[in-house]
Amino acid sequence: MTTTTTMTPVATLKQMLDQSHQMARANLAGMTHTDSMRPPPEGANTLNWVYGHTLFWRNEIVTMLGGEGVWGTDAGVYRGHPGEPRPAGWDAGRNPGADAKDFATIVADGERIHERLAALLDSVDPAVLEVQVHGMPMGQMLVSLAVHDAYHVGQLGLYRRLAGKAGAI
Repeated sequence: MTTTTTMTPVATLKQMLDQSHQMARANLAGMTHTDSMRPPPEGANTLNWVYGHTLFWRNEIVTMLGGEGVWGTDAGVYRGHPGEPRPAGWDAGRNPGADAKDFATIVADGERIHERLAALLDSVDPAVLEVQVHGMPMGQMLVSLAVHDAYHVGQLGLYRRLAGKAGAI
């Protein structure tokens, strides 16, 4: 007899975010603050900003779900919406410039943010997925976060290679 199990939408999202976090962890292993601040070609964002940006939005979801965020307003340099003016301290060659957090701190904060997000998703009332935040249902916001994570985690592997390190995945 074959049994099937249907994953709930929250469990599916949690699994996606867990896998994204594991891939980020693998790609970031052994990366230094110097590696994180090295500007890639063509003026693209630094690793420091890309991973900080991903964590900024994960941290926002933690607070939207009623949890206590790890980052406060000092993390605004990592916000970044397309077309949005860059905050003070932004340096196009080494963004986020002088306001960059130490990379080891960012990585440690990423672990703490993920733990909080995972715990919240384990206990969230499914009705919360219908609550409107920023003009959309929370469930849609969580799906957007999962896609956002996947996009940026893919970039982390490229930054790893640009730093001269072997691929991690």
